Amino acid sequence: PVLTTSYFDANLYADMLTGRSMTGILHFINQMPLDWYSKKQSTVATATFGSEFVAARICTEQILEIRIILRYLGVPLKDFVCIRR
Repeated sequence: PVLTTSYFDANLYADMLTGRSMTGILHFINQMPLDWYSKKQSTVATATFGSEFVAARICTEQILEIRIILRYLGVPLKDFVCIRR
């Protein structure tokens, strides 16, 4: 079975002009990089918790998409996902 691991982080006030945070996400399959994502968040968070929560939500949505695609391709998956911050 294949193990999917994802790392995410958010940088509060990455853009000091607009106050928006930056989200960074890395997805791995069996310790091999599969996908990365880096984008300015569309909302302005006033605390680190808010920006991290948005990053976690985006990461979770991407994990679900990746796992669905892998299932369609017939790849056996482990029952759990490692998500690390």
